[in-house]
Amino acid sequence: MARRKVVGLTCGTGESETSGPRQTLNRAYIWAVERAGGLPIILPVTGDAELAADYVRACDGLLLTGGVDVMPARYHAPPHEKLGEVDADRDTTEFAVLQAALAQELPLFAICRGLQVLNVALGGTLYQDLPSEWPDKKALLPHSQTQPRPEATHVIEIRPDSRLRAIVGATEMRVNSFHHQAARVLAPGLVVTARAPDGGIEAVEDPARRYLLGVQFHP
Repeated sequence: MARRKVVGLTCGTGESETSGPRQTLNRAYIWAVERAGGLPIILPVTGDAELAADYVRACDGLLLTGGVDVMPARYHAPPHEKLGEVDADRDTTEFAVLQAALAQELPLFAICRGLQVLNVALGGTLYQDLPSEWPDKKALLPHSQTQPRPEATHVIEIRPDSRLRAIVGATEMRVNSFHHQAARVLAPGLVVTARAPDGGIEAVEDPARRYLLGVQFHP
């Protein structure tokens, strides 16, 4: 039997009233990787960038998961008044594991916050709060849905020549939406491969790399 590929998954942090700080991750990520034939390993949040990069050496691929806002200092912006919760240690961890994964040419998939981390780490910027910063507020979709996660709330248009199109088998699909931040200035090397009807970036790829794909929605 062939060895399962090890997929490193980033996680968030939390606080328990009884046991203190915790590492947290939605179990759906674990189940999805297992069903796809991978061996999911949770990469712990650490403030030590060198240690974080060491974890990647044990992985065959990296999945950047969803979570809290990215610290604006990472893209040289002052905090917006609508900035949500941030986690400096998580940023340190994810930026380090991302750079290590890129250096090793590991396959990389980024979801929601993961796409935002990817864009910032490669030199892009973010909208810190879509409802207050989007140029055409009348056209802006409600991207922070209240419906359950499995329920799709808007459509996206997918570029025909993209990896995402090859994966989903369509140039249009309906997706869910759980974000108030989004890619603003796209990082060099990334290309937009899907957009929402309001023009928002819903997927990015780097065609020059072995496998690098980010989506704003939660598959």
